[in-house]
Amino acid sequence: MNDDGTKTVIDIRINDDGKKVKVTSKIRTKTVTSQVNPAIARRRNLRKFGDCTGLKAGPDTDSTSFGEIVHLKLAASAKSADLDAPNPEDEKIIKDKLSSAKISCRICKGDHFTAKCPFKDSHQHILAGGGGGGDETLAGLSRSKTDAAGPAVGTTGKYVPPGMRGGAGGDQSRGARMDGDRDDLPTVRISNLSEDTTENDVRDLIARFGHTARVFVARDRDTNTCKGFGYVTFYDKFDAERCIAALNGYGYDNLILSAELAKNKQRS
Repeated sequence: MNDDGTKTVIDIRINDDGKKVKVTSKIRTKTVTSQVNPAIARRRNLRKFGDCTGLKAGPDTDSTSFGEIVHLKLAASAKSADLDAPNPEDEKIIKDKLSSAKISCRICKGDHFTAKCPFKDSHQHILAGGGGGGDETLAGLSRSKTDAAGPAVGTTGKYVPPGMRGGAGGDQSRGARMDGDRDDLPTVRISNLSEDTTENDVRDLIARFGHTARVFVARDRDTNTCKGFGYVTFYDKFDAERCIAALNGYGYDNLILSAELAKNKQRS
């Protein structure tokens, strides 16, 4: 026992190299007094009975299960609270920056968030192309979409369906224009899909190749299960070629996929 209250323990050991070494350790014994509920103290002094008769005080590993010890820090110290307290000057600078900042949509330059832009779906292929004159093109398309909605009542005072506004119908109708635009876009046919495949699964599978205009999975009318094939329409032909090169022969859901460029008559 040392004068400072510590205890010195000398141990002779054999290290990993096979040499005998001397290890000197200093141990300080500290008594910690804790306060417990009187009911807990009385329960600890109860005499054990049954299979635990004659065992020493304290829990026994054969009859007692131990839970995980969780340490809770209910309150921070005053020093850490002062460090975490925000600086009033920094808060004022941040508020000034936020008050002067304006929300601007990256698609149509409107005063709303880009995620809530009403023209997001119709301008998706323009954003993917990244060509010049984007602002003027987007503004023109925004005006054309607003004009196409038009009034529901024509010059004769009769109701005009949205697809017939701005023309006499026929090939100029909105449905015909949409079908024509879709036929011009490259479409990839993905075959040998499993019965559990959904459209969301296909979207996750081809998300890395580029923006898509349409994802379709053929389903059985009675069982509502996948028929084994589907179509993915891309805005860019380069993205479609990348999709075919990556998925043709790709293993998915214990099956080998087949990807090819779909023909117009296959999609009709």
